[in-house]
Amino acid sequence: MNKHSILAIFILFSVIAAHAQTENTDRTLAILLAEEGDYHAAAIEFRRLAMQEPEQAAGYGLASVHEYLQNEETRPVPFLLDQIEKSADSHARVTSLFYRAEQARLAKMPDEASFYYQLLLDEPDTPADYRNWAARQLAVIELRAKNTEQARTFLLRSEPPPESGLEALNAYRQGRDKRPMLGGALGLIPGLGYFYSGEYANGLRSIILNSLFIFGMVATAEEDQWGGFAVITFFEITWYSGSIYGGVDAAHRYNKRRMDACADAIAPPHIRYEMDTPALPLFSLRFEF
Repeated sequence: MNKHSILAIFILFSVIAAHAQTENTDRTLAILLAEEGDYHAAAIEFRRLAMQEPEQAAGYGLASVHEYLQNEETRPVPFLLDQIEKSADSHARVTSLFYRAEQARLAKMPDEASFYYQLLLDEPDTPADYRNWAARQLAVIELRAKNTEQARTFLLRSEPPPESGLEALNAYRQGRDKRPMLGGALGLIPGLGYFYSGEYANGLRSIILNSLFIFGMVATAEEDQWGGFAVITFFEITWYSGSIYGGVDAAHRYNKRRMDACADAIAPPHIRYEMDTPALPLFSLRFEF
């Protein structure tokens, strides 16, 4: 081997090493941005890596999608997933399906989210953790649609089914929502509409304020202070009508709290998934249940 060949090989290896070093530096920057909570900037860096390394585009593209959703940015996600699905392997396609469901859920499109979660649940290649996540999210979607039997069916498809979630769902089914119209009717007597829905502090405040205004109306009428009487009466009408509408709103709030408590038991806030950053550019997720 002559000296020119040796020089050419040396230059080739130097270029490859420099390229690898640049890629590692860019990947480290993207990971650091993600760890610091600058999810938008991390998503941009991962997109840039996907364009620079076409053979690793699926992994970096999914990393970008992950960071966008961490930042609750849903608009760029469908386009990125379209690009990933064109050339991705089966694992990346399953992960892409997972992120389509998550994007729809965060965008508050429950029907679309339910469609993708069910596809994920029925896909033979779906890993167990993905199935468990999909089953719980489907149960929450059905719960919020008041389809509690279907919610239970999905929850039983978790591996294993969460006992706390099943207990909460059974308790929810056995309980009763408050009736907003009844709350409003009870609000005709200040405070009772709030008491009906368990808002005792609001009920007591309503009684006190209405009593004070009624006392003021009587006192000003006895003293023939009709100007003051008119002002106090105006405010009393406002507070009295507030007692009626407050009884309606309190019933709605009670029903929402009841449903939210059940949903949190099915899919508690502490359950989450994280990107396995050391594995990049191979993309994988770690779930915590």
